[in-house]
Amino acid sequence: MKTLARHFLAPLCLSATTLSSQAALLAYDGFGSSVYKAVPSGSGGGFKDPSVGASDALYYDNDTVFNNASTEIGQGPAVHGFTGNWKNTSNISPTVYGRLENSQLSYSGLTTTTGQLNLFRSSGSGGAKGFTRSLNVGPSTGFGSTLYIGGLIQRTSDTSFSLSINTTDGTNTRSFSMAIASDGLTTFNGTGVSASTSGTSLWTAGAAEYFILKLENSVADGGLSTTEGDRISLYINPDLSNETGNLPAMVFDGANASFFVTGNAAWTLGELNISSGLTAAGQSVVFDEFAIGTTWNDLVTIPEPSSSLLIAGFLLTACCRRTRRTSISA
Repeated sequence: MKTLARHFLAPLCLSATTLSSQAALLAYDGFGSSVYKAVPSGSGGGFKDPSVGASDALYYDNDTVFNNASTEIGQGPAVHGFTGNWKNTSNISPTVYGRLENSQLSYSGLTTTTGQLNLFRSSGSGGAKGFTRSLNVGPSTGFGSTLYIGGLIQRTSDTSFSLSINTTDGTNTRSFSMAIASDGLTTFNGTGVSASTSGTSLWTAGAAEYFILKLENSVADGGLSTTEGDRISLYINPDLSNETGNLPAMVFDGANASFFVTGNAAWTLGELNISSGLTAAGQSVVFDEFAIGTTWNDLVTIPEPSSSLLIAGFLLTACCRRTRRTSISA
């Protein structure tokens, strides 16, 4: 990798100087009822086209055939660190879709936003259903050498859930994923390293559980390379008040792992992908309070100013980091 010249965004930095306390929060979606159309069937909503009226559907497909419809549209409210609308990765129907609800999971020490996403099945049977939305967090020069990714999950018995994020320069991609099997076994995968599965179940069905993924750049190869040796540490139900007091439930890394790109102005985070496996009626996976930050504490207290203020805060981070970092690592 080559050395980049410094870039300065002085006007944006000046306009954002009062927002430095929020600067390290890169993305947040609490599926808030105030920004999504979380209108249930009994109130005139339900599985309907969200672009024309009340709907609790994260994504609507009028003929329930994936990528083959006159009307396929997802909600796309302005939430920090995302752009565009949610998309679907498989066919859905009124009996199984991403349903937005005016309810809320909670976790000790975590500030939350009222509203949640329920990936549910009311009847029938079938395979995994997935949704994806593009991230908009700026170049990886604003990341630093560590990223933290958090979220709340509540699964009924015998359900699976997966989360993946890719990094991209617009042409090439690298990715990492976490997959929770129906028995709670957890598998990580990532560019440059073989998949790894936990030896025991790590999750408890029926409970609201908060997870944090700590991504570290180039630490697993003894410092031999700035482009390999990436690591993911998984924390489940941690003490949010004390990062160093927690032990990871699982660590995933390798000397050749290259899924975390940072310090390169051409690369950024590409998309968030979530998927649930619901094989029987009555099953569901609730997903909520998704956040990406550059420090552990960024995930704990979620700010609720306007999206424009949050964006300005992020711009300040980008400005400040650009003045300090001149080298590229991946």
